[in-house]
Amino acid sequence: MLTALADPKDPTVLPTFVGGAKHPVSACTGTFSQFSRIAQNLAKSFSRPTDTEIDRAATAKENHVTALMADPAIIGVGVGAGDAPGEAAIIVFADQAKSHMPIPATLDGVRTKVKNVERFHAFDVLACPAKNRAHARSISLR
Repeated sequence: MLTALADPKDPTVLPTFVGGAKHPVSACTGTFSQFSRIAQNLAKSFSRPTDTEIDRAATAKENHVTALMADPAIIGVGVGAGDAPGEAAIIVFADQAKSHMPIPATLDGVRTKVKNVERFHAFDVLACPAKNRAHARSISLR
C-alpha cells in the first residue's frame, strides 16, 4: 500500500509511520469536556451580533446616514459585525482614492468601522449572462 505513495523522484523512498517504541508520538490528550470548553470559547469569539444589537446599530445608522453621505468621499453606509464578539457596528465605506472627513469612533454608542474601498460599480443587466440576470436585477445600490 505504501508503494503507491513513493517519492516520484526516487521510487525506493517510501513513506514511514512515526511513533512506536523508538519514537513515541503524543496524540490528543484531555477529556471531551476540555475540548468542549475550548470549542465554546471559540464559538463565543466568532458569535454574530444579536438581532437587538443589529437593530440598535441600524437605528444609529439611520440617525447619521444623511450627514455621513454628505461627504463626497463616503460611498456607502451599512451595518455589520463589529470587532468584539456579538457586537454590531456601523460600516462606513469610503472611496480609497479620496480623503474623507473624520468619522467618529462611535455614533449613538455604536462603534464605527471605516472600510477604504474602490468605488462600487453596478453591472448593466443586459451585459450579464442570462443565468445571472435575475440576481443582477435583485441588487440595488442606493
